[in-house]
Formats: sequence, C-alpha cells, structure tokens
Amino acid sequence: MQYKLVFFVMTILNIFLLSSCDNPQLPMINFQVNFDGKDFACEFLKSEKEYSLLKCSSNDQYQLYVEYINRVKHGSFRIVYPDNSLFIEGVHVNGKKEGIWKEYFENGELKSFSYAIQDIEFYNKSYDENGNNYSGLLPVEMNQYNYKDSTELEFILAYSNLDTFYTGGVFKYRLDEERRIEHSKSSEANRLRLKIPKSFQGEINIDFLELDTSYYFWGGDELLVKVDSLHSNIELFDNILSTLKNIDIINTHKSIMTTSKKN
Repeated sequence: MQYKLVFFVMTILNIFLLSSCDNPQLPMINFQVNFDGKDFACEFLKSEKEYSLLKCSSNDQYQLYVEYINRVKHGSFRIVYPDNSLFIEGVHVNGKKEGIWKEYFENGELKSFSYAIQDIEFYNKSYDENGNNYSGLLPVEMNQYNYKDSTELEFILAYSNLDTFYTGGVFKYRLDEERRIEHSKSSEANRLRLKIPKSFQGEINIDFLELDTSYYFWGGDELLVKVDSLHSNIELFDNILSTLKNIDIINTHKSIMTTSKKN
C-alpha cells in the first residue's frame, strides 16, 4: 500500500497538534499540506479534552479524516475520493497502524487488503483494477521433525487474525540431476507438512495458495528453504518472520488474541 505521502501528511499534522492542540476552539488550521499533488487545508471537526477529530480537504475535494487521543493518532483514519467513496481506511492504536487496512480504486474495487501489527504489515493482498490478484504476503513459521530415514518440515501459515483458511502449497525441489520433484499439499488448518529423505541437500521453493480464493502468496519475492547435508541447519528465507523483532511482535499478538478469545 502506498502510504508514503499519507505519512507525510500525518507527520505535518503531528507537528501542528503539538503546538496548537491547547487551543481546540480554532475553527480552521491555518496551513496547507501536499498529498499526491493536492493541497489540503485542515480543521477540527471535534475537540473534547484529550480527543480530537481532524478533517483535511484538498482543492479537488479529496478529504482526509484522522482521530487523535492525547495528541497521538488513535482511532480511525480515512481518505475519501471527491465523490465521497473510500480511498483508504484503517485504524491507528497509539500512533501505529493496527488491524485491517484497505485501499480502493476510484471504481470502488479493492486495491489492497492488509493486516498490521504495530505498524508492520503481516498479511497483504494486492489487486489490479480488474480485480486480479498480483501479489501477497503472509507470515510463515517452520518446525522441523527428525526421523531415522527422513526429515519432516511443518509450515504454519500464521494468518494475522489467527483465523484458519483452506490452504494449499506447492513444493519444488531437485533430488538429483535427473529427478525434479513438484509436490502439492492442502490443509484446512493452516499447517502443511513436507517429508524429505535424509539424502536430500539443496533448496526447496514454495508457493502457498489460499484455496478459497485461488490466491497465491509469496514470503517476499519467493519463499525458500535451504537444507544442509546433515539436516542440522535448515533455514527458511524471504519470510516476514525472518527477523526476531517480527517473531516477537506476532507471538505477543497471538498471545493477546488467544487470551481475548478465552474471555
């Protein structure tokens, strides 16, 4: 999703709020910002104690709405086209993107759908103007189980809101110069397992498929597993969970979600 210019707007708004939120009675903020070639002028729609709702309007009638709590973005964020149809919608929590964010084309078709945790997108689908899927991103966890004659790899598709969906996977690897393997798996529990012989050493390329929508995902440009000769250091590459920071964030999120479901 193309939020670079949005964040520029939000940065300007943050600077203004720090200097003028003590005077919420001002009907109009006397400054302009530029968003995607459009000048926006901003005003308070509502200001009560720690809460503020701002509206910014462009010369060609695009409008941006953002909520603040204690001078920090907290609550709904929305940009609408001149006909008042949605362009971008999402939620901030303590200044960071959280939960579902959507962006739309002018014809109302969905352009992208993402799920964010602490400003990081952990799940994303993007579309062209005809509604065709062309890219995606989701976190994948990998577990390894060692047996006498084989090693089993378990891939867990950690869909951001922890709901399950009907999942397929295509695993491609080469056993030797003459044998190239392409193996398909499916699961309704977000878990796919692949068993490889102890003799295998090399790379495994993986495509994941959301079977309900025929939507392909890639963890980066391509999800890749590298298998060493002893199967003692099998690594998953080009995955959003490749960094410890991301793993910590999603594990914390999963813990919160699990607790909330119990309650």
